[in-house]
Amino acid sequence: MDYSVFAIDISCPVLVIAGKKDFAVGPDSYKSWKFKNMKLLLYEVAHVSFQEEPVWFTDGVFQFLQK
Repeated sequence: MDYSVFAIDISCPVLVIAGKKDFAVGPDSYKSWKFKNMKLLLYEVAHVSFQEEPVWFTDGVFQFLQK
């Protein structure tokens, strides 16, 4: 089921982490998520950003949490 239609109803801050080479969910899947208060972190690798780019991932999450 496509739950992206419910994203527009969510107003709290949302961090979306997507990979340009993420073929597990699709590299463009994030484009259908229309959260009102969305921050997108788009990275060059695949599906497991916290393993593939741990420093990038940690920095991105901490920056999001500080705001």
